[in-house]
Amino acid sequence: MIDLISFNAKICYTAAGQVYHDNKLLLVRHRKLNLWLAPGGHLDPEELPHIGAEREVFEETGVKAIAFDPNPLLASTTSTYIPSPIISNVHWVCEENYQRRLRDGDAYKRDPQWQKGCEQHLGFVYLMRVIGSTSVTFNERESTDIGWFTQEEISALHTTEDLKREFNYGFSLMAKIS
Repeated sequence: MIDLISFNAKICYTAAGQVYHDNKLLLVRHRKLNLWLAPGGHLDPEELPHIGAEREVFEETGVKAIAFDPNPLLASTTSTYIPSPIISNVHWVCEENYQRRLRDGDAYKRDPQWQKGCEQHLGFVYLMRVIGSTSVTFNERESTDIGWFTQEEISALHTTEDLKREFNYGFSLMAKIS
């Protein structure tokens, strides 16, 4: 049994946006995983996570949205406000890559499905609000479907129980600030 967080794993940094509008959440059906997820992906080098989430949401859905903090700090004259993620997690992307690399050393070859060589993701998930049109643009490279879902519809989606809890947590935060 491998620990969920392995200090030897190749960790890639990712960000995603839970975009809410009119009591609905924007989700994409991930092409590789065939699961409904919040739009997101790998951070570019030196990219701040909330900016990465905004970029990924736009690239995957065509929706312009901005990350925000449901409990913002007081304004400051000495620093710039950056939204805090509502969830941060580490999860395996390709444990097989990790096991193969440990076993084969220099002969290690990346899994063809995960070309970046990520073994784990350190993910940052942000609450986001639409700042333009809610019309979506389907990105075939990234996903197989896209849609806006109510909290009640989340329970029937093909995704993991962890993700359903994350989505419901986002809905609960949005209900507090609406």
